[in-house]
Amino acid sequence: MKNFLDKSQQYIVKHLRNYLPRWSILTLDTIIVIVSFILLWLFRKSISSYEHNHFFLKLALIVSIYFINSLIFRTHHGVLRFSTMNDLGKVILCNLVSIVSFTLAGSIINYATKNSQNPITFQFWFGPMVGTMILTLQVLMRFTIRISYYYLSQTIQATRKNAFILGSDIESVQLAQNIRAEEDGQYKPIAYISNNETHIGKMVDGLPVLSSKASIEEIKKQMKRFNAQTVLLYRKYIDMFDKELFDNCIYAEVELILVNPYNKSKWNENALKVTNWYENGLDEKTASESNNTSESNNNSTESTSIEGGNEKIDAKIVRTEDESKFKKINIEDLLGRNTIEINKEELTPMLEGKSVLVTGAAGSIGSEICRQLTYFNCKRITMLDQAESPLHELYLDMVPLKREIKIKPVIASVSDLKKMHEVFEIAKPDVVFHAAAYKHVPMMERQPAVAIMTNVLGTKIVADLSVEFGIEKFVMISTDKAVNPTSVMGATKRAAEIYVQSLYHHLYETQPECKTHFVTTRFGNVLGSNGSVVPLFNKQIENGGPVTVTHRDVVRYFMSIPEACSLVLEAGCIGNGGQIYVFDMGKPVRIYDLAEKMIRLKGLTPGKDIQIIETGLRPGEKLYEELLANDENTIPTHHPKLRIAKVRHYNYDYVLPSIETLIAMAAECCQPVEIVRQLKNLIPEFLSKNSPEYEKIDENLHLSEFVVKH
Repeated sequence: MKNFLDKSQQYIVKHLRNYLPRWSILTLDTIIVIVSFILLWLFRKSISSYEHNHFFLKLALIVSIYFINSLIFRTHHGVLRFSTMNDLGKVILCNLVSIVSFTLAGSIINYATKNSQNPITFQFWFGPMVGTMILTLQVLMRFTIRISYYYLSQTIQATRKNAFILGSDIESVQLAQNIRAEEDGQYKPIAYISNNETHIGKMVDGLPVLSSKASIEEIKKQMKRFNAQTVLLYRKYIDMFDKELFDNCIYAEVELILVNPYNKSKWNENALKVTNWYENGLDEKTASESNNTSESNNNSTESTSIEGGNEKIDAKIVRTEDESKFKKINIEDLLGRNTIEINKEELTPMLEGKSVLVTGAAGSIGSEICRQLTYFNCKRITMLDQAESPLHELYLDMVPLKREIKIKPVIASVSDLKKMHEVFEIAKPDVVFHAAAYKHVPMMERQPAVAIMTNVLGTKIVADLSVEFGIEKFVMISTDKAVNPTSVMGATKRAAEIYVQSLYHHLYETQPECKTHFVTTRFGNVLGSNGSVVPLFNKQIENGGPVTVTHRDVVRYFMSIPEACSLVLEAGCIGNGGQIYVFDMGKPVRIYDLAEKMIRLKGLTPGKDIQIIETGLRPGEKLYEELLANDENTIPTHHPKLRIAKVRHYNYDYVLPSIETLIAMAAECCQPVEIVRQLKNLIPEFLSKNSPEYEKIDENLHLSEFVVKH
């Protein structure tokens, strides 16, 4: 018997979900009109003693009026289980017009037949009375179907996983409704978690609203109370709620699930069919076939010829289905911040119709800059890098984006003067984004000559050529490791900053007609970049551990690649020469805590399932990164995430010979210690950490200074 009832419930819900045909709703409304009229007719004498006659004529008249008005107001086009105030308004309006029409028709008939032998009489109270009955029953019918569907579907959803919904605004409520409406859904919304004080403790759409300011213990109690271990949320809510909420959820072992907003239309697939019926007059079969055709097209493949630069390539554009609508949240989602909206109006004059050169284009930052440049009508984008395979992959990704932009990949090293001169001659860039650099701290610590040849010489060559060819804007990407550097990599980037700044001020004083503006940008670690700690931890966790951190107290700043590149473009636009722009990196993140959270997000327990071990600070590594040196300060800009660093100015006549000496030593492959000694002479604040050989140089330099002073 129980199986029979369960199957019956499933059958009813299934057919309610597939919608009642329009004609059946119209039929039900018509039956209500007939029943209401008959009931009122049967009890007419208890209301009025006046003689009533011509039953069938009056019945035919009122049914005709209601039928015509139902077609006019489309009261049968709504989906009953999704009935809204708009649908209710249509029903009320239809009834009002029908009552007025019936009463008016009755008055006309009364007047026309009053002198006949068999007059037809209409009582004026009859129209409003029967109209009220019809309206009540029609609304009650819609309400009954909606409530019946809700409770029947709730019974069937008992096998789903209970889940909290983050937020209590209209989008969160719609998310809960969409999840409930899924035919084969896996989650059942059980409560909302809100930071809106006016909602907490109340009911929204039949679900209780809980506070987001809950401790780990309180979260565990609510999980037990509602038998739920999952929180569903849209990505944008990550930045709308305190980070403490997500940390507490992670430590309380709550499963955080991101919902893909681009798949919401799939949940309302049947509602889309109804829209098609409403707008195009399609029947259910046609709409179904149209929907199936659309689904099959999601996986279609077409060939096309794409022009990029001076080449044409044949590419296959594969259309695949959207990613799953539910995705476990990862650490990048929690560390990332709001997407930066590019100020297109400000950037357009700098980029529209211009030829742009991006060095280091195949890297994490360079490739994203190239992609963001396609938002503007650049004349040409020249992508330069010495890594062949990544550059080729970037080219294949880029050419379908904007066919009207000439995209040219160039394999070259920024430290090759002859090749770079050729690139500038052919590409004729108006704007240069210089992202080419070696950035791995331990690697460059062992090979300072290589770091200098790319980070210092490469920057010098690109900057000098920018002046020679009259480039409008030169934007250099630096790093927070250039501030009070403790590593060779950071010191070489600081040397590059010093050269670019001193060159600009030298030109400003000696060649005021020079139109090249030099801008430098500094920021910290970017999520997902090559060599980032996050991919390393993910790999170690997948391999069963251990997860390695260099020190328990190491902290780092993090920023998403798109955000960093958007700020690079903004800084390049507003910079008028000689500035170093510092990005607001947000709050620093303790790497040990990061490792723990990543392990817990995988459903594992740190120290039990996955061990975390300390390996010791690597050569040149800091416990914490600085965005500004101690004797620097900043001034704000109109952009809330950009500040200008006020730094020491170096004399070009001093910097140039020092840089040339440094490059000459690196080119001759001198001993690393001698190269680093010359680097420290140029950058007095460069104090090595965790590199014993280089630390001895610091001791000797300080000893020499002490002897000179005394």
